[in-house]
Amino acid sequence: MIFFYRKLFFFFIASLIFSFTFLTVYHVRKVISYEKIKRIDKRKQIGDINAFPLVLLVSLPGSGNTWLRQLFEETSGFYTGSVYNDMSLFEGGMYGEALRFEDGQTPLVKTHSTSAPNRNFSKAQGFVLLIRNPYDSTVSEWRRTRSKSHTGIPNEQVFSDGLWDIFARKNLHHWRQLVYETVNLASKLQKKVHLIYYESLLKNSTFELEELFEFYEMELNWKPELTKVEKFEGRFHREKQTNGMDYFSNELTEIGEYNIELLHDFMEEMRFPVFNKSDYLRGNKSIDRMKDDITKNKNVAARYKTSLSSSKQKCELEEKYYEDPTKLWRSECSPQDGVIFLRKHKSASSTLKAMVEKYLFSIGVESELPNAGPQGGCFPARFDERCWAGSKRNEPVQAMTFHFRWNMEYLPAVLDKNRRRVKIFTSIRDPLAVFRSTTNFFNREEMVNTCQFACWEEPYRSLLGKSPKNATLNEVIESMPEKFNFSLPQFFRVYNMQSFELGLSHTRMNDSKYVAEKLLKLEKQFDLVILAEYFIEGVVLLKHMLCCEYVELFIENKNVREYEKSELTAKQMQIFKDFHQADLQMYKFFEKSLRRKIQAFGKEVSFESFVLLLILKNFEKEKQLALETFRKCEAKELDCSLTRKRFRKILFRGPL
Repeated sequence: MIFFYRKLFFFFIASLIFSFTFLTVYHVRKVISYEKIKRIDKRKQIGDINAFPLVLLVSLPGSGNTWLRQLFEETSGFYTGSVYNDMSLFEGGMYGEALRFEDGQTPLVKTHSTSAPNRNFSKAQGFVLLIRNPYDSTVSEWRRTRSKSHTGIPNEQVFSDGLWDIFARKNLHHWRQLVYETVNLASKLQKKVHLIYYESLLKNSTFELEELFEFYEMELNWKPELTKVEKFEGRFHREKQTNGMDYFSNELTEIGEYNIELLHDFMEEMRFPVFNKSDYLRGNKSIDRMKDDITKNKNVAARYKTSLSSSKQKCELEEKYYEDPTKLWRSECSPQDGVIFLRKHKSASSTLKAMVEKYLFSIGVESELPNAGPQGGCFPARFDERCWAGSKRNEPVQAMTFHFRWNMEYLPAVLDKNRRRVKIFTSIRDPLAVFRSTTNFFNREEMVNTCQFACWEEPYRSLLGKSPKNATLNEVIESMPEKFNFSLPQFFRVYNMQSFELGLSHTRMNDSKYVAEKLLKLEKQFDLVILAEYFIEGVVLLKHMLCCEYVELFIENKNVREYEKSELTAKQMQIFKDFHQADLQMYKFFEKSLRRKIQAFGKEVSFESFVLLLILKNFEKEKQLALETFRKCEAKELDCSLTRKRFRKILFRGPL
C-alpha cells in the first residue's frame, strides 16, 4: 500500500511539472497572440493576426541571425519571429519567439532551412539571406552547440574530438547548399531575395538596415518609423576568443575553399552582390592548390604506371588515357555506346542504377545480367571470368549495373579496350553514414531470422551474441574490439566495406601505403567516382561524361529510409575510425579527386547544379511528361527502339 501511494505521489508531482511547462508556453502564446499585447518592452510591438506577409530570414546557424533580428527590432519597433520557438531567446526579451510564424504577427521570421518537409513556406513573400564566412559561422555554431548557450564559451578541447571534424565537414557543405535551396525556393515562388553579408553588417550596420527597409518598402510596401541605433551588440553576443589553435585541418580547409569557390561563382552567375573571396579563403587559393595537386598526381601516376606496366598494350592504353586526368572534363562531350556502373551498398547506388538503366534504355543498350540475384558477379568474391551470367559475356561489354566486387587486375583487361566509348563509374559515401545505413538496412525487422543469399542480420548477430533487432549502433561499435574477426559471416559490413567492394584486400587495410597505391590504381580505372555528399555535382559530371540530356537520367529517389541516428561518444568514434581506416583514407582521396574534376569542368558546374535542382524539385509538369513518355515506351505505345537523336525528339529536354 505504501508503495502504491508513493507511486501516486510521484505521478502527481510529474503531472504538475508537465502542466506548468505546457500551460506556461500556451499562456505566453495566448497572451501574445490573441490578447495582442502591443508593448511588452514599451518600444516594440506585436502585430495583429495576418498583419505582415511572411518574410524569411535565412542563414546558417552561427551567422549572426539573432543579432540581425535584435537590430531589426530596435530599429523598426516590431518584434521578429522564428520557426523554432527558442525559449532562451524568449526569456532574453525576444518575445516573438513564442508566436506561430504562420500567423503573420511579425515582419521577419528566422529559419535555418527552407526545405524542411514539416514546414510550409509556400506563402513566403520575400527572403532575407544572411551569409557569413563559413569558417567563422561553423566555429560559432559549434561553440553554441557544445556550451548549450547562445553566449557560452566551451573548453577548447571540444575542437579536438572526432565529433568536431564530422560537424565541420557537414556544415561547410551545408553553407553553400543553403544558398542554393533559398534561391531555389524564391525562384519557384517568384519572390525576391535580399542579400546581407555579416561582415558588411559589422562594418556599417546602419547602411545595411537602411537597404533592408528599402527592400521592405519596394517589395512589400511596408515602411516603419525607424529609430537610429548605433553600436548595438544585444544580449546574446558571445565574447570573441583569440588563441593559437587552428580548428581546421588541411582536409577541412580544402572542403571550405571548394565551397567558397563554387558559391562565389554561383553568386556571379546569378548576378547577386558577391563577397570578397580573398576575405573568405584562408590564405590558400584553392584553384592554385588544385593545379598543384593535379601536377603532383600526374607525376605520381606516371611513376606508378611505369613500375606496374608489364604489358606493352596495357602501357599504351594508360598512356592514352591517363596522361591528363582532367582532360575528360575540359573537353567537349562525346556520345557513348554504354556505361559500366559498379553498384555499391548504401551509397546512393539504387538511385544511380535507376538513372543508368533509364539512360541505357534511351540508347537501346541492354546490361549484362547478374548471375544470382542483385549481388551478381560472385559477390563477395572479386569478379573474374567465372562470374558472368551463364559464364558468357558480350563482346565488347557495354553495360553493367548490378552489385559486384571490383577486380583491379581482371576487369580493366576486359573493359579498357573500349574505354573511349564505354565509361566506368561508381559511387561512395561518408564512411560513418554508410556504417549507420548498412547496420540499419541489414537489421530491419521484416528481415529478422532470415539468412538467405544476403545473410540478413550478420555479422551483427555474431558480434552481439543475440538478435540485433533492437540493438543500437552504439552497442554494435562497443562489441567490435572484443568480438570482431575475419571469420565472422559478412564481416566486411562492419570493416571498411567500401574499400572491400572496390577490391582491396581486407588483411592489408590498415597499411596506409598499400591503400594509397591501390587508390591511385582505382583512380585510373574509373572515369568518375561520385560522392553521395556531392550528388548533384556528380550528376552534372555524369551527364557530361555520357553526353546525354538530364531528362534521360531523371528518376525519383530510390530506397530513401528514415531511421533514428544515435550520437557516438568520443570513445565509440575512435573505435569506428580504427575499424574504418581504409574507408576514411579512400573517402578523402576521392573527395579531392572529385573536386579536381569539378574544377576542371569549370564554374558552370555550380550554376548547372542549381538549375538541375530546379528541374528535380520544381518542374513538376515537365517531370511528369518525361515519366509518361517512358511509361508509353514500356507499354509499347511508342516505338522507343530508336537512335539516340530520334529518341530525344520525343522527350522534353528541360530548361537546359
